[in-house]
Amino acid sequence: MYDTMEIDSDNDNNPFTFWHKQKDNLSLLAKIAKSVLVIPASSAESERHFSIAGQIVTELRSSLDPEYVEALVVLKEAYINKMWPTVARNE
Repeated sequence: MYDTMEIDSDNDNNPFTFWHKQKDNLSLLAKIAKSVLVIPASSAESERHFSIAGQIVTELRSSLDPEYVEALVVLKEAYINKMWPTVARNE
């Protein structure tokens, strides 16, 4: 069925849109495409997280629970990316 499909000329060349439209006709292929298309193109983000975790988990802090390490990595990423929430001041 996929081999004989005709692609609409108004297609926006977005694979997510295409597979979303085809989820009823080609459900198995759409599920496979969805799981493949979410794989990041590079490992830079995960390497950055591991680097930050390496700065947090030192020899003195080697017994930190993984949940705390994850929370600290998220907080440091938010701080670095200036995504820190601002507090409204009552004046």
